[in-house]
Amino acid sequence: MSAYAAPVTLLIALLLLSAPAAMARGCLAATPIVTLEPLSGSANIDNSKSQRAIQSLSGVGQSSHAARIPMALGLTLTQVMATSRLTAKIEQTGWAGPKCATVQALTIGFGFAPHMIYIPNEFTPNTCAYNAIYSHEIQHVETDLNLLKSRLTTIKSKVIAGLAGLPPVSGDDETAIQKTMKDQLERLLTQIQADFTRERQLAQARIDNPNEYARVGNSCGGIIKQLARP
Repeated sequence: MSAYAAPVTLLIALLLLSAPAAMARGCLAATPIVTLEPLSGSANIDNSKSQRAIQSLSGVGQSSHAARIPMALGLTLTQVMATSRLTAKIEQTGWAGPKCATVQALTIGFGFAPHMIYIPNEFTPNTCAYNAIYSHEIQHVETDLNLLKSRLTTIKSKVIAGLAGLPPVSGDDETAIQKTMKDQLERLLTQIQADFTRERQLAQARIDNPNEYARVGNSCGGIIKQLARP
């Protein structure tokens, strides 16, 4: 029943704007324009796999969280996503000084890949048992989307604060400058994702609990327990 999110996927695109005029002084800090776009795809349903196959997909016994799941009656899978489009300007410091790159604009996409809800093929769509499992699994999807919506302002603030704490990148090699900027951004987004993931795990754990498992398993006259075995 638990919802699982794979490690963050980072896609970083960097656009460099060359400035022909030399800077009179050293590297100057910039205040970039930051845009945050939520990523949230639709929820899809897979009713083609058996309960045992879904049990295997859930990874029961393979992690501390999964080990607490007695029986996977259903499963919701997704992936936390973070993408970025970074625009930076490179300027020469003095007539013979190193090149200096500063962030001008940053667009962040943050959220989830489309959720996949697995319901065992032992349960026919639109039956009581199928609907009972679906009603539980859709809670995982709604919890993810509600959490993302409520944290967008916080995530954007963290990005702005993180960029403000990064020093301008300088050097003679533009390739090395690009790598340094990408590394800085990746560390920043990875930390933000880790903070978000911790909150998400707590929110999801409030759904997956023994009482909820018992409620779903015992619903529909106990047919779910009869057809699904750990």
